[in-house]
Parts: sequence; structure tokens; C-alpha cells
Amino acid sequence: MVLHVRRLPQARHIGRDGSVNVAFSNDKNSEWTSLSGTAEVVHDRAKAEELWSPLLKTWFEDGLDTPGLALIKVHVNSAEYWESSDGRGSRRGSHR
Repeated sequence: MVLHVRRLPQARHIGRDGSVNVAFSNDKNSEWTSLSGTAEVVHDRAKAEELWSPLLKTWFEDGLDTPGLALIKVHVNSAEYWESSDGRGSRRGSHR
């Protein structure tokens, strides 16, 4: 789950079409991960408290009391992991 503000365009998009792709990269180790699936906006204060980190105050000035604070939950349908330690890039794993 990811913390988000529900008034932002991404949250509105999820309300219309929950299809999403979430990608992560680790440039230091030349690794990439791609997750595809469906997302939903979730309002769960207890889960938000569990996931909260003081570093998030940078984006959410009012902390857990930020107006419109919500979570985005992704139900993953497929995942891929790629690495390029030798400079050529190769898929190391996938799940569908």
C-alpha cells in the first residue's frame, strides 16, 4: 500500500479505471521491478498509522491528519524483475 491524497489525479484515475503499473528501480545495482494489476483507494487510518514514517512529512505536511489522506492498494496480476549487472539487461524472473 502507498499513502496518497485522494484529490490528486492518480486517485481519480483509479476510481474510473483501476488498471495500474508500478515500477521501481535501483540504479546503484541496475535492477528494475514492474508490477501490473488493479488498484483501489482505501481509507484505513490504522493501516496508515502502521505504514507511517517521519520521512513522509515531506509530502504530507499535516502528517496523518492531511486532508484527503488515503492509501492505494494494488492487487498484483503480474510482476517482472530485470537486472543489468553485466550491462546487457536480462529478465531474471516473472510471475503471471
